Amino acid sequence: LDHDLILGHNVLRELEKAMPRHAMVSTDIGNICSVANSYLRFDEPRSMFAAMSFGNCGYAFPVACGAKIAAPDRPMIAYVGDGAWGISLNELLTCAREKIGVTVVVFNNGQWGAEKKNHVDFYSQRFQAVDLVSPSWGLLPFAPLLAFAFLPGRALREDERVLPRRERTWAWAFALAFCLFCAMNVYSLLQFNTGFRYLLPIVPFLFLIAADHLARLERRWLAALSVAVVLHATVLSMTREVSDTENDLRHLAVALDRPSVTLDGYWELMLTQAPVPASFVRIVEEGPQLPWLTVLRQTSPQAPWLGNPFLALGLVLAVVAACLGIWRVGAALERRR
Repeated sequence: LDHDLILGHNVLRELEKAMPRHAMVSTDIGNICSVANSYLRFDEPRSMFAAMSFGNCGYAFPVACGAKIAAPDRPMIAYVGDGAWGISLNELLTCAREKIGVTVVVFNNGQWGAEKKNHVDFYSQRFQAVDLVSPSWGLLPFAPLLAFAFLPGRALREDERVLPRRERTWAWAFALAFCLFCAMNVYSLLQFNTGFRYLLPIVPFLFLIAADHLARLERRWLAALSVAVVLHATVLSMTREVSDTENDLRHLAVALDRPSVTLDGYWELMLTQAPVPASFVRIVEEGPQLPWLTVLRQTSPQAPWLGNPFLALGLVLAVVAACLGIWRVGAALERRR
């Protein structure tokens, strides 16, 4: 159901009217599913299954399968949000294999609604990593370097290559298989939500594939790429200013039946208000951000020194100095061997 076309409580009311007699219902966590508990009416016990306050996302569908097996003569309906549905794939396979007859209602609002509400309430209307479809993330931080993995190989002798032929073949095979796996299920959407978390296993293999190019790249170009990658990854690890700019433009394009890039002001909005540029702007205006320090500052008003703008910068520089020190010590010990 498209949340632009129908309101959640209207959906719940219509589902209540259409609910079969003697039906069992399981509800997941999240805004819509929790509200659903107020719209359900039952005539007999052992009909309602809810996660309550345990917060176990992905609860409703497997519970529905179990309840249907226990009471095969009763209709079983599961209310699931699109976020929870994304982590119910294993149960979906079990349900299909065992031919368990349950009905699943998936509420697609394109976001982790409960988490987004907490972000908005507690962090000054800011929210991050709660939209299920946000193409500003993915593997973008590593893209400049990983792009070399897809360039044609140079005419090198096998003894000149960084990665032997057999290992290179295995790396390519894993990368392609993993991409196909992600393309065939909902994780191809969810990976956008959390940066590169679901595609992270592919990163070291792509680096191995790209090793022949990177090892022979001119040092100035390699340095330029490395600076861009480190800067980009650092900014996005410090703050992720997620906005509805992309979704609004996408919905407007659908309504007008035209490509998004042809909308008036599309590129201006994408280059100024989309998540990635907004994150850079915040770092430039407010200085380095440390998420844990931001939370500590907001929950400890009795410690005003936590708000010192140089505190985060000092901590970052201290960590960098410590890493360089460890690196130098390790190099010195290596030379003594």
